[in-house]
Amino acid sequence: MTAIYERVAAYITHGDRLLVFDHTGFPEAGIQVPGGSVEPDEDLHEAVLRKAREETGLVDLQIRAYLGTREYDRARWGLVGTLRSHFYHLVAGGELPERWLHYEDTPSDGSPGPIEFEFYWVSLAAVPELACRQGDLLHRLQPGGHAMAEQQFPEPTVGALIFDPQGRLFLMRSHKWRGRYVVPGGHIELGERMEDALLREVKEETGLDVYDVEFLCYQEFIYDDAFWRRRHYIFFDFACRSDDTDVTLNHEAQSYVWVPVEEALAMPVEPCTRAAIQAYLERSS
Repeated sequence: MTAIYERVAAYITHGDRLLVFDHTGFPEAGIQVPGGSVEPDEDLHEAVLRKAREETGLVDLQIRAYLGTREYDRARWGLVGTLRSHFYHLVAGGELPERWLHYEDTPSDGSPGPIEFEFYWVSLAAVPELACRQGDLLHRLQPGGHAMAEQQFPEPTVGALIFDPQGRLFLMRSHKWRGRYVVPGGHIELGERMEDALLREVKEETGLDVYDVEFLCYQEFIYDDAFWRRRHYIFFDFACRSDDTDVTLNHEAQSYVWVPVEEALAMPVEPCTRAAIQAYLERSS
């Protein structure tokens, strides 16, 4: 199995400018943005803030948005395995210098430190080419340094309690939910039926095909800290079945388990998933 190397990349903006840096002792490394390796069992949101602060020396940083994930074959850089990069938009506050030097004492690539970086701001309208495909998701930043628009209305979503032929429940750990276990699901697209949205989201997130879809309950999720972003969701939860247990996760989750449904409540499950499981158990009793 190909080894996966998790990495975070930070697009740090201040107004309509993006923060980039040069590796002063290794100029051939090219222009880059802050980021680095994720430590074992580290939450991705904590990782991107840690790496951004370590590399830049900036303290007043806030996550504005998670922009997406890209995977790269490390053979292009003469390495083995797959690099999975998670891109974030961060916003820097306060009065900031135009250019400064900062030193990273513990480089994420394992090289001896400290190493010197020279940081400076560039216009979002004229970002130079970034090294190692670090600019791949810059297009998701809008003019003025804004990422995806804030919500104006609640967002309807679907969630799937999937049971295998043995009656075990599928759960997956997600960095978006503070590393807790959740069930697959996501938004309902315009013009899409809820059941079709469920089938699509389950296939995208797990590779599974499901059937015998039955509605369980709905829940309101209003600006709860259980989720990494400030969001207002309306959850429509369903129970369904799959004949397959061979799961292929996408970037939404980092690991998964099949467990007896009664044991699921003893696990670190996020609150709305817990409520959906309890609704299923009450209906089945």
